This record gives sequence, C-alpha cells and structure tokens, in this order.
Amino acid sequence: MLASALAAGGCSGGTGKAESPSGPSQPRWGTGEFTGALGLCSWITQEDLRPLLIEQAQKTATSSNVDCAWRAEESGTSTDRTLRLVWGRHEPPSKPGGSATDEARRGFAQPREWRYGAGVPVRGLGDEAKLGRDFTAGDWGHRVAVAVRARNLVFMVQADARSQVESDREWIAPIGDLEAGVLAVARRILVRLGVPAAPAPSPPAPRPGETAKPREVCGPLRAAAGRLLRGVRGRTLSPRGSRSATGCLWERERLRDHLVVSVEVIPPSPATGESATQVAGGTLSGWHAPGWSRLGTRLGDDALVSRYDSGTARNVEVVVRRANLLVSVSLDRRNGAPPVRTLENEAVRIAGQVLALHG
Repeated sequence: MLASALAAGGCSGGTGKAESPSGPSQPRWGTGEFTGALGLCSWITQEDLRPLLIEQAQKTATSSNVDCAWRAEESGTSTDRTLRLVWGRHEPPSKPGGSATDEARRGFAQPREWRYGAGVPVRGLGDEAKLGRDFTAGDWGHRVAVAVRARNLVFMVQADARSQVESDREWIAPIGDLEAGVLAVARRILVRLGVPAAPAPSPPAPRPGETAKPREVCGPLRAAAGRLLRGVRGRTLSPRGSRSATGCLWERERLRDHLVVSVEVIPPSPATGESATQVAGGTLSGWHAPGWSRLGTRLGDDALVSRYDSGTARNVEVVVRRANLLVSVSLDRRNGAPPVRTLENEAVRIAGQVLALHG
C-alpha cells in the first residue's frame, strides 16, 4: 500500500523515524521504516536549484500530496526548466507475512511517474537506485531522473530543461549538469532522512577519442557564418556557469535568418559507472521523431538531420555525436533562401569544422 506523507497543498515536517504501534489495529512496522510525516519538499534549497539554471527570482513552486515542482520560464524566451520531486511511503500489507519495505521493493520496479524503462543502476544511493536520461534533438531538451528506495520510502527527483527556439539554448543546462543536480538533491534527501550514503564513486577514466572540454566556436566559425549571413555578428550561447557546453548564435532578426551552433561535452557518470561515450551513446542511438532521419553522410559516430521547407522559409538542423561530443548546427533562411539540400550541405560542413576544432 502506498500512503501520502504530505498534507495536501503543502509539505509537513517530521523526523521520519520508526514509531511503535499503539495498538493491535495498527500496522506492523519494521525496524527503521518510515511511519510519520516527512517534509521532503521543504528540503530543496536554492543551492539545489542554481546548477539547473532555476533562479529564485524566476521560481514558482506547486505542491500536491506527493508531488512538488519548481518551474522557471525565462521572460521573452521559449525555455522551460523544471525540478520535480515525486515520492511515496509504503505501508505494511493488510495480510500478515510481509513488510512495508517488501512493498516498496516490489513497487520500485515501476515507481510512480517513472518513464525510463529499466533505467541504469546507481551505486551507493539508498538501498537501491536507478537513473534515467532523455534527450530531444529538435528542442535541445534534456531530462534526467533518479529514483531511490530507502527502506519503505521511494522518491524520484527529475530535472527537465528544454527550449523550442534555438536562439534560447543558453538557458538549457547540459545533461551532465542535470545529472549531477538530481543526484545532489537525492543525497541531500537521504541525509535528512538519516540514511547513510556511501561516498560518491570516482568517475570512470577517459577513453581514447573522448573530448575533455568544449571549445569556443564564435571566433573559429566567424568566416563561415559571415559567408552565410553577411554582416551578422555572433553572440555566445554558452549556458551560464557550465564548463561542459558552449555555443554561438548568428541571427539577422528574432526567429529568422539564423545560424546556431551548440556544442556539448557529455561527462562520464560516477553514479552508474558508465563512460562518457556510453552516456552520450544513449542520446541519439535510439532517438526517433517525426521530421528527423539518419544523415546519409559519414559524420561522427551518429548523425541526424531535420529538414523544413515551406517555399519561403527553409530550415535544416544537423545533430552529430562523436564519442562523448555532441554538436548541433541549425541553419534558417527566409525570403530568397537557397534550396534545402544546399542548406544541409552547409550545415554538414560547419558540423565537420566543429568536430575538427575538437581534434
């Protein structure tokens, strides 16, 4: 049985320590199981939100029985950044012979709101934990979630960041930053619960061919951008405070006639033991969406292309992965635009330049 541990419309505090049954009609709780009210929502701090690019001035919070979220939408942009906490406390079964922890263990196979299949096992977090990642090429969207079981309590922390417009990608935290952020929140919750946490494991060693850090692209691509969009100056799109992503925008006017280059270096995962290339390999390998297809030319380890042509407006986006390096080139032209195939060739050429820039 899954019980709510929060009061509707808010969060209630509590120690979360085991309590003794007060009578024969009370459930039979096991040693160390969580029985009282818990205040998980109130334990999230600005320190947790800042790496996810969710600032206090932009934050809105909503709470329900077992669901709280912090959402930031930057004024004048198409971005949406959210941190969500979903959790539930399992109770002992009505029939004898089982425990609340047994109920939680069974329920952990498919926690509430979990949408990442089996997930990847996480080391040293609670009694068991798993990580899920999701990447969307078209809106450069990242979603990372960690589900944790501590005795009879199961909770999920999920960070979601996406932008529908290429020129707003500076507000999107890289997938490695999101992973580090949700794991930090999970560890903070476990500390408040009094559950010992193992020290964070060391990250796997870099593999040959992996990229250590992204290179600035505005300068190296100035000539190529000037040839495509004469007289337009570049502006950095590097996410604030991140060391694993960079980018540049050349735009004649908002939402039209632009060149956008986004670069992200995906780090290894200390939590799961996956190498940087293994983590990155999950971004494009199984990704399918309307309007996207595999790129015919050999470029990196994996490549996708999206083409749009309305007659007066044409757009091509090429997304390439090489080992743990992820590159996106979006080229948009309006009146008098060259054919889509020409734009695609230009985008592929620029993506190749970015790969060469990184060795």
